[in-house]
Amino acid sequence: MKVPPFGPPDANIAIVGEAPGGDEEREGLPFVGSSGRLLNSMLNAVGIDRRACYILNVMDIRPPRNDFSTFYSDGKTKRDPSERLIKGRGLLRERLSKANPNVIIALGNEPYAKEWEDELDSQSKTG
Repeated sequence: MKVPPFGPPDANIAIVGEAPGGDEEREGLPFVGSSGRLLNSMLNAVGIDRRACYILNVMDIRPPRNDFSTFYSDGKTKRDPSERLIKGRGLLRERLSKANPNVIIALGNEPYAKEWEDELDSQSKTG
């Protein structure tokens, strides 16, 4: 089951995770399981209302066996993204481009390392 983004797409803060888990799949909302409870706690601690954030994932479907490496053609080495992952990354970039948040909080290796490496490379080359 696909888990769509949650919250206003024009929010100032976007929170990006890797993929939904079992709880998220059952409820159809991102970050509602144990990771969601931790996220809520951290947001509350700094005075941010979760409902004011745009919350989404790199992938909108749960990976088989809850193993994100299954979205790579070469499995655990994570060097060769599958077509499905390439499409998921493209959709994420499109959604974030339309949303244009002031802050993007990347939760996990996949949202940070993979989604922004092109942008970070281009920034480091331009100064």
